[in-house]
Amino acid sequence: GNSGVIGLFGERMAVINGGEVTTSTGGSGAAGLVFVQGRSLRVDGGVIQSGSTFDATGASGNVLVDVRDLAIAGGGIIETVSRNARNAGQIGIRTDRLVVEGVGS
Repeated sequence: GNSGVIGLFGERMAVINGGEVTTSTGGSGAAGLVFVQGRSLRVDGGVIQSGSTFDATGASGNVLVDVRDLAIAGGGIIETVSRNARNAGQIGIRTDRLVVEGVGS
């Protein structure tokens, strides 16, 4: 079956120092949606992702971010990944203020 949905809701959120918020599939079901909504989000050396593995036949999911202030730094990543023949999911970002800083971000 499909993997579940991850929903994060809060005022000030951070994914830092190798932290990960991910959905994935290694089988025939699709990876789940990752949804983040709140006032601010900082991804600093962390990952927000939905993906599928090489041996999976299911598609990766979507990543949706809806925050007033978004900062991506220190190699932070927001992505969808397909390591099989299926398409990667979509990334949707809605923000009033975006700051991207640092190499690899």
